Amino acid sequence: MMNFTYLRAILLGSALAALLVAVPTHALIELPEHIGCNTTRPDVLVNTRTIRTNKLLVWFVNGNNYHVEHHWLPAVPNDKFPELHNYVESRITYADLGYRSFYSQFFRNLRKNNLHQAWEPATLNFRPR
Repeated sequence: MMNFTYLRAILLGSALAALLVAVPTHALIELPEHIGCNTTRPDVLVNTRTIRTNKLLVWFVNGNNYHVEHHWLPAVPNDKFPELHNYVESRITYADLGYRSFYSQFFRNLRKNNLHQAWEPATLNFRPR
């Protein structure tokens, strides 16, 4: 019969390892949503960001890269966000060409201690891949 103390240690270790990966990953996915946007305005086309990425990352972030679209019409299913993006793309203020683009801008603003103000929009008007 297996020792329950050993089993409990394995389960606790597995849960801790999952948290050490999941929590930082979740933070990295959600950070781009509003930081650096003009959050003083209630307009989702100005206070929220959309990020272009490949289909694998769209799946991995569960469509979270289309964050403007999600706030604009929250009842729309995630798989319809690329279609919805076509209606709002010309009016989105903060649209990045990828997570790399966002994070390079994030670290530039971090060095300048400029995380609590609106940044200059990085890129505008992209088409989903």
